[in-house]
Amino acid sequence: MKHRKQRTKTVSSLLLLGCLSFVDAVAADTKSNSIKLGIMQVTTAGSDRGITPSGRAMLLTNNDGSSSAYTQVIGLEPFTSYGSHVHNLPCSLGGGGHYKNDPDVPGAVESNELWVNFTTNDAGIGLGQASQNFSVRPDAQSVVVHDVDGVRIACADLSDGSASATVNSGSMINFTDQASFGSAQIARSNGSTLSILRVEDLEPNTTYQSHVHNLTCDVNSGGSHYKIDPSVATREVDNEIWLPITTDANGNGSNTVRNEGHIARPEAQSIVVHAPDGSRVGCADLLNEGSRRITTSGAVLTTEAGLQKGYRLEGWARMERKRKGVTRVKMKVKGLARHVKYPTHVHDLPCKLGGGGHYKVDPSVLDTEQSNEIWTPLVYGWGFAKVMHVARPEAQSIVIHDPVDNVRIGCIDLD
Repeated sequence: MKHRKQRTKTVSSLLLLGCLSFVDAVAADTKSNSIKLGIMQVTTAGSDRGITPSGRAMLLTNNDGSSSAYTQVIGLEPFTSYGSHVHNLPCSLGGGGHYKNDPDVPGAVESNELWVNFTTNDAGIGLGQASQNFSVRPDAQSVVVHDVDGVRIACADLSDGSASATVNSGSMINFTDQASFGSAQIARSNGSTLSILRVEDLEPNTTYQSHVHNLTCDVNSGGSHYKIDPSVATREVDNEIWLPITTDANGNGSNTVRNEGHIARPEAQSIVVHAPDGSRVGCADLLNEGSRRITTSGAVLTTEAGLQKGYRLEGWARMERKRKGVTRVKMKVKGLARHVKYPTHVHDLPCKLGGGGHYKVDPSVLDTEQSNEIWTPLVYGWGFAKVMHVARPEAQSIVIHDPVDNVRIGCIDLD
């Protein structure tokens, strides 16, 4: 896999400063097809064990056909190795199994999956990252963290921040000659799923069974039927999305089905049309461009040290991770001296843990270097930054320092 050196730009409130930065070999600082971010939640099993992990996970699919996954997990045992993997169902369904690039490969094979294993430091904090030369499908839905005995103790749902009302659509393609013979669409809104199928130029006056399937058309011809409850192994019409069509005298037909009370999960990836003998006639991938950016934000908290110095800070900060390989930060803070520049940086831990240290584009560089970090100096209460790098999940907070003694006077969690 090739990785490029990128230019890093930090924008103060008054000017742009350009500087060169090396990016870590694993970070996918290229334009991405999608960015998904998730918050780690403790599982029931983890809670029963008295474990209270927190943190984040992120998944990138890149324009070069590769994928990268990252985790930061806090609150685990020090100096301990944990298994962590991208999974194929949401956390509400236990995460399902490991996501597989080729679903037919038996067992857990690292080269066919995304393993984000990590070893914690002395504070019980672990960072994991992994890249593979394949582009993950939408059924890569969560990241699961396992205890040393394999029990699932934490899970993060991966979301691109899209609006709750989304539409996925595609053309129906004949498996034999690749000709288009219709269209398919799924619309999710108001707690329901509306599925629409239109076909043309098929056999006249013929009934074709059609269903929403759980893989893309190029993987096992769409895989198997999408299931509302994936724990039900048998085929049941009430647990799936069926769109049977009977064509007219011209070979055309359509069907619309609404599933009330269920929003189809991301693994509803295609609609497959079957011939009367059960063979697969064609398939439509249900595509959606998704959100172009992931936004995290938060309000300013005055630290105890800041309060002792007489600061009473108010304000906000926002971070945008963009698919074109850019991270932008914008913030506004009241309660500072107007003509003073306050050192401000993105940090790698949440405010409740003091914010940790400076977030680093290349974490192997230990020295403090502006070109390898995200600095947002505050002047007249405003701070800005633009970095040609998609910030990993450990970019969790922004810390404001006193300009005289560098004491941390304010902190913003980017949630």
